[in-house]
Amino acid sequence: MRYFFSTLFCLLVLCGISQTNLPAKEETTVFQSNEEGYKCYRIPAIVKAPKGDLLAFCEARRLSCSDHGDVRIVLKRSSDNGLSWSKLEIVAENGNNQAGNPAPVFDLSDKRYPKGRLFLFYNTGTGSEAEVRNGKAMREVWYKTSIDAGLTWSTPVNITRFVSKPNHPQINPAYNFKEDWRHYANTPGHALQLSAGPYRGRIFVAANHSEGQARDQGKDYLAHGFYSDDHGKSWKLSPNVNYAGSNENTAAELANGGILMNCRNQSGDAKYRIMATSKSAGAKWDSVYVETQLPDPVCEGSMINYTSKSGQKWLLFTNLDHQSKRENLVLKVSADEGQTWRTGKVIAAGSAAYSDLVIQQDHTIGVLYEKDNYSKIVYAQIREEDLFQSAVITHTDTWKGFERVHFTLNQHLAYYVKPKQALEGKPWVWRASFPDWHADMDSLLLTQGFYVVFVYVDDQYGSPAAMQAWDQVYNHLVNQQNFAPKAALEAVSRGGLYIYAWAKRNPDKVSCIYAEAPVCDIKSWPGGKGKGPGDPKSWAQFQEVFKLNEAEALAFKDNPIDNLEGLAAFKVPILHVISNQDKIVPSDENTYPLVQRYTALGGPATIYPVTDGPQRLEGHHFPINKAADWADFIQNNSYPVKKPLPNRDYMQVHHGLKNIHRVILTQKKATVAFLGGSITHNKGWRDKTCSYLQERFPHTEFTFIAAGIPSLGSLPHTFRLQRDVLDRGKVDLLFVEAAVNDRANETDSLTQVRALEGIVRHARRSNPKMDIVVMAFADPDKTQDYYFERTPVEVHNHELIATHYQLPFINLARAVADKMGNQEFSWAYDFKNLHPSPFGQELYFSAIKTLLTTAFEDPAVWTESTFYPAPLNRASFDKGKYYAIENAKRDNNWTIDPDWTPADALPTREGFVHKPMLVANTPGSALSLSFKGTAVGIALVSGADAGMITYSIDRGPSKTLDLYTQWSGQLHLPWYLMLGADLKPGVHTLNLKISAEKNPKSTGNACRIVYFLLNE
Repeated sequence: MRYFFSTLFCLLVLCGISQTNLPAKEETTVFQSNEEGYKCYRIPAIVKAPKGDLLAFCEARRLSCSDHGDVRIVLKRSSDNGLSWSKLEIVAENGNNQAGNPAPVFDLSDKRYPKGRLFLFYNTGTGSEAEVRNGKAMREVWYKTSIDAGLTWSTPVNITRFVSKPNHPQINPAYNFKEDWRHYANTPGHALQLSAGPYRGRIFVAANHSEGQARDQGKDYLAHGFYSDDHGKSWKLSPNVNYAGSNENTAAELANGGILMNCRNQSGDAKYRIMATSKSAGAKWDSVYVETQLPDPVCEGSMINYTSKSGQKWLLFTNLDHQSKRENLVLKVSADEGQTWRTGKVIAAGSAAYSDLVIQQDHTIGVLYEKDNYSKIVYAQIREEDLFQSAVITHTDTWKGFERVHFTLNQHLAYYVKPKQALEGKPWVWRASFPDWHADMDSLLLTQGFYVVFVYVDDQYGSPAAMQAWDQVYNHLVNQQNFAPKAALEAVSRGGLYIYAWAKRNPDKVSCIYAEAPVCDIKSWPGGKGKGPGDPKSWAQFQEVFKLNEAEALAFKDNPIDNLEGLAAFKVPILHVISNQDKIVPSDENTYPLVQRYTALGGPATIYPVTDGPQRLEGHHFPINKAADWADFIQNNSYPVKKPLPNRDYMQVHHGLKNIHRVILTQKKATVAFLGGSITHNKGWRDKTCSYLQERFPHTEFTFIAAGIPSLGSLPHTFRLQRDVLDRGKVDLLFVEAAVNDRANETDSLTQVRALEGIVRHARRSNPKMDIVVMAFADPDKTQDYYFERTPVEVHNHELIATHYQLPFINLARAVADKMGNQEFSWAYDFKNLHPSPFGQELYFSAIKTLLTTAFEDPAVWTESTFYPAPLNRASFDKGKYYAIENAKRDNNWTIDPDWTPADALPTREGFVHKPMLVANTPGSALSLSFKGTAVGIALVSGADAGMITYSIDRGPSKTLDLYTQWSGQLHLPWYLMLGADLKPGVHTLNLKISAEKNPKSTGNACRIVYFLLNE
């Protein structure tokens, strides 16, 4: 049994502050400018030969570093994993003109060449890029091959007319394309051969071209690719990537057999990479998008597939992580096929440019890159174990007489100020902006024993990148430095955007919020759409950071005043100190509406308007004369630190969520279903889970099936699963909860097991790879059971099924009981009732988010596995279904009401009104049902007039059932009753009639059958 603390977390998470970076292997110079007969070396490309030799190619520029002129492609070889390199060899040339853009790849699937056949694609040109773009010169596409890993080479083959569309008939009559492609360049860097899937063996070369007359900002450029499925005998063109300015590109393989292409943005309209996905491995592009996780200064990058030592499939990507300078070459890693990226290693903090990646025979990652203003091309090596950086102390100094520790964490700069004597539990304040503004309060808190933390993300406006930095710093401080699990958030002015963005995502990690003149509505500032002038420069920067146009920015979903429910649910105290004279960030557009909404949601909030002292910058700068009071506010809400409860394995990952994760990554479409009662039906954790999945995987199209119906437990779920869930399409992930209603409906333990197991087996029969999450929610009875150290039978049965089938399981009933026992909250004040308050919904979602996040980090995502053991109970309802009421034979007292609605004022449940119902009210009314199966029952509606029935199966003994429930006087309740659950397979007959007896509380003898229940 593997619990929710994933081993991958230990691999990837930061492992403490160190004084230096983790050691890298030796870096060697491969090509040095002004040596071996050439002025300059540019445009590196590298591949590994089947026996392990590294082949490093580049352009050797004889007279200058210019892109055109006398340029040749040269090669050096290393037989010792890059420690030493052979002498330079010329492998392609074009007289006094250019031969460049080397793109090597080994064809390892051609049976004619069992040792592999090396393709080297390259371009030739007769003029400069400007001349070519203006139609005054020509670019062509060639390849050479080698069957001895580059020792000897074939004659070159010109494939221009197959992979380009030039309009130069004067050079070659075949070059007569109306599209008029002009400039043309291969990737540059290594090309790709697909290793698996429907297109296994395909050779794909990423490329780009300019089309027609040159346009401003390079918008005549378009990325494309070309490929061969017959080892180079014929070639096909991919379509253009639909993004003007997409340029030098690199491609990698996806698990579904498709490819991800990663492009330079020559236009510079967005200083980020352009991404394109293709399920058909280049035959068409399914999506094109700007990847804001990958900043770029308009330069080349390299991407390659990598299998980690633990078996996880990663994408590696190198580029210049900067938006204006060619510096800071960084290796980034994606464990989910490009959905998300994290920084793995800084290769060169200073000057660098083009790069190419290779995986050595010993599993080391190799980077061949241009360094020091193009003065050389060097080869760097990175071990997998050195890939993810720890926090690195850069220096220490003093701040207000206290020691300040500066550190970097995945390139993010941060610091913390240490108190001379820390309080127990290490409480801390997180400054979001302007750390030296009104520092008196922080000085007081340091004196009292608090830490003060700051992260440099001021220009990010609370963007996802900034929030990622905050998350990483938080995880490091809490998990590695033992800081308190809740931070006091501080903000000044625009810092309001940062603290509320992070608090929205992590309300359970915030002790309190203190803010001075905070921005709470981006329409007010920097938008300037209200009384204040705003800040046009900041408004433009805000839109650029979030990649929004004006209309989208005005509808910004992370606006603080629109995202307060989670904070209010956790009753996070808020204090805003403002000036009513503030014309920059007007308080009646920011603080007052936020506090009004927050208190309406039940959150505690206070506003303190400053009225005395000089108020500068139109009231936005004002004195703080109650620093001690505000420090007390933070201390009173943050100390003493509540120690977290010891782990009781509330979550069990078991076999995890590999299948849904793989579907998300490979198919980019996924269906998630939610089967449960009113806690699933109502707005809350389900909606938040949907939002989390959409935010985490923005390039995946999700379909969500909401199949929660109040009052229903495991028995109804197993019979309605087919109609309400499975009939709506293939389901990839199913959430199931029934513990609360199983207790309320007094479902016996054996029936619970049969029903829950029936749900699992029925679901897996429809899709053997379906992932299923089993959840047990809380109610007062269960918390009382845990108080007396008893395990509730419903929770036991849920966990029993989850463990038997190795399904993820969340025991929220136990978590709630323990937290209440720890006096973190109460049921009456915080949870309210069986239908959780916003606080309870946030608590549930937080646990589910943790499970999902942990499961999605499982390195075994690519391991195919579906655990399907023998059933626990041979009589489980694994073939449960509804059986139409029209199949019954009935006397004249029974009628089918085609659109039943209550005749009285009592409510009913969704799905059990405006439905056809088989209805009778007269004692003696009889019906019979012939059916085939091992179990039979009825789904009915029980109201104030519910009667009794007698029934028998196959002329067996007659039994009586009271249809009136404890809730029948309050609503027309959906009620499911099993009449026979241990029948032999075959045909049976049910006989049923309305009894003359009735419950004394009932007003009649009614029987209203919505469905018969069969387990076939």
